[in-house]
Amino acid sequence: NDTVTEGYVIRTSPDNGTQVEDAGGLITVYVSQGAEAEVKAVPRVVGLKVEDAQRIIEAEGFKLGEQTPVESSLEERVIVEQWPAEGEEAEVGSSINISYSSGLGAAQTITLTIPTPVYMSDLVTMAVYLNGELVRQDQINPSLMSFWQVEVSGSGSMATASITVNGDLYQEYMLNFDSGQQYLEVDYSYR
Repeated sequence: NDTVTEGYVIRTSPDNGTQVEDAGGLITVYVSQGAEAEVKAVPRVVGLKVEDAQRIIEAEGFKLGEQTPVESSLEERVIVEQWPAEGEEAEVGSSINISYSSGLGAAQTITLTIPTPVYMSDLVTMAVYLNGELVRQDQINPSLMSFWQVEVSGSGSMATASITVNGDLYQEYMLNFDSGQQYLEVDYSYR
C-alpha cells in the first residue's frame, strides 16, 4: 500500500466493527508492505574520480557502496568498474559498488639517451615513436650534440620506442615501464 507504512494493518475481514457470531471465528488481517520501491536507471560513473562519482550517485538517490582499489593504468582514484552497471534498473536508495585505480600501474616515465648520428654533418630530423605514435621530433646538428635525450611515458611491461633519422629507422628500444628498464633491440646507428 502506497499510503500505509510497512507493517501497519490496512484492513481486516470481516470489517472493523462487524459482529462475529462464534468465538474463535476466522478474522483475516491485511498488513501493508509499504510503498512500492521506486526504481530508476543507474548513472554512469566509470571514468570519474571517486569524489565526483559520489556526488552524482547521491544526487540520483543512490548510495556509494563497496569501494575496491585495483591496479590500473588510470590516474589514482578514477573509477574502473561499477556494479550495477550503467543503465541497469535499481531501487532508489540502494548501493552502487565501484572499483577504482589505486594509482599502481599508472603511467611512468623513461628517459632515453640516444646517440646522434655523428657521421652526419648536416642538420637531421630525429623522431621518437612509442608503439607507432609520434612522441617527439627535433632538428639536431650531430656535430654539436652527441646525445639526444627524450622522455617517454607509458605503462605496462612491454612497449616499443622507434627512433628515426630523416625518416629511416635508426634504433629501436623495448621499454618496460613497470620496472623502468630499456633494452636496445635494433641498432643502425653505425651504418
